[in-house]
Amino acid sequence: MEAEQLAAVPAGRRRIVIVGGGTAGWLAAWICSARVAHSGRPWEVVMIESSAIPTIGVGEGTTALFKGFLEHFKLAEDEFVRETRATFKLGIRHRGWDGSDRYYDGPIDDPHWQNDVPGLPERELLNFHAVAEGLRVSQSHHFGQLMREHKVPFVRRGEAVERSSEFSHAYHFDNAKVAAWLRARLPQLPVIDAVVEGVDTDETKQAIKALRCADGRLIAGDFFIDCTGFRRILTKALGGDAWTSYADCLPVNRAFPFQLPHRDGAPVAPYTHAWALDAGWLWQIPTQDRIGNGYAYCDRFTEPAAAQAEVERRLGHPIEPLADIKFEVGRLEKVWTGNCMAAGLASGFLEPLEATSIHTTLIQLLLFDRDCMAGEVPGDPAQADRFNATVARVMDDFRTFLVVHYRGGRTDTPFWRHVKDDCFAPAAAERLASWQGRMPLPADFERFLGGLPHAETQLYYPVLDGLGLLDRAAARREMAALPPRLAAAVEGCWRHKVKQAREVAGAALGHAAALQAIDRGLPITLPQRRAAG
Repeated sequence: MEAEQLAAVPAGRRRIVIVGGGTAGWLAAWICSARVAHSGRPWEVVMIESSAIPTIGVGEGTTALFKGFLEHFKLAEDEFVRETRATFKLGIRHRGWDGSDRYYDGPIDDPHWQNDVPGLPERELLNFHAVAEGLRVSQSHHFGQLMREHKVPFVRRGEAVERSSEFSHAYHFDNAKVAAWLRARLPQLPVIDAVVEGVDTDETKQAIKALRCADGRLIAGDFFIDCTGFRRILTKALGGDAWTSYADCLPVNRAFPFQLPHRDGAPVAPYTHAWALDAGWLWQIPTQDRIGNGYAYCDRFTEPAAAQAEVERRLGHPIEPLADIKFEVGRLEKVWTGNCMAAGLASGFLEPLEATSIHTTLIQLLLFDRDCMAGEVPGDPAQADRFNATVARVMDDFRTFLVVHYRGGRTDTPFWRHVKDDCFAPAAAERLASWQGRMPLPADFERFLGGLPHAETQLYYPVLDGLGLLDRAAARREMAALPPRLAAAVEGCWRHKVKQAREVAGAALGHAAALQAIDRGLPITLPQRRAAG
């Protein structure tokens, strides 16, 4: 686009300007461009992304929602995995969160939704049975067994890699490679290579009129999406950077990422490894080319050199940190101010313990598309208020979920004693108190996102179980109160699910083998439907 075309929005048209590439910016570009294309309205979407500000390529995990994004836009999964060097993620392995070297797994599939036992999903009866019998709830999960065997839900079928589970998996990837991949597949989107150095607002400072770039160009727009990360350039210009901090209950505030090579012959983990350390926790996220690592810690209880020394002592070899990143967990009070919406890191940040960053970004963008872009270019204050309240609640709920991870009773270091004694969100305290004497139920989690996924029993149960926070006596009472035929059906369903998980894992490809097959050009296919005999 020419400079004069950018300086003013053409008469009769509307322009959405996205500032900042990265994963958040390109997810926004795809979702907004699709809405514009399908609406038939005279809108246009423009991206401002500076080649002078490179995206930091660190390992990042997603939830299964990202797979839904690929499917919605008919982006081929095999091409995505092959070209971005992504790996498959089936869950999270938490090690050391109770002070021992023990681990527990949090698989992301949910066996309750493939059964014919009445009431099983609504009452979490498979989980009731597992806890009552002293079994791990993850044992009935397909993904739990696959995680233990370092396999993925695919089988070799001729010259294809065929999915062998109906549950959706997630991914690990290098976010810089994914951003570049998404950009390459949206060639029709105008991309302006520039650095935004100023924001022109109206006289009330309630709306952005145009952006001033370092090269002198002026870029006008009607609505702006701020994907400038922690800088929040556009949001700050409107005074919309009021902050709700989570530091009182999630004190981790600093991190250093580093990379490690895969060990020759070692299996590729189909999970994120979250390893609790003295002043925080270590993440390990495998991509095809390397393992992305990082120590997220609280600098009130250690300093960078000591934190690095601790990691090197645990791993048994030197490391080379790539950066020293300071942050505060929390969120903007309002992600949408005037005619600007912050997305990605610009809108808020939670420590990456449950892959919340890309997930909450996608949730926010999907809500914006569904609830706000169906009409004209967004601008209704009442609509913005409703949207802001929903996004804030999403973040607050994930804060509550993360706080629960720290309730394993660990007290062996000053950090963990501080977490135990001083860091507790009221919502987390209320939930845990309500689950003393009874088991968690889906009804404990209000579904307010209109079908979009959120932190509910599927995610909570493996964590609560792994930390010993579920009441076994309560589970036994619940099972004893069931009609005998239903109790027997639940037990039979449990045995079937465990057997089925072992069978799926027994036939499945190892993670490394699946990636190698895809890298050779084999396509990923859906399961073949067998004709009834």
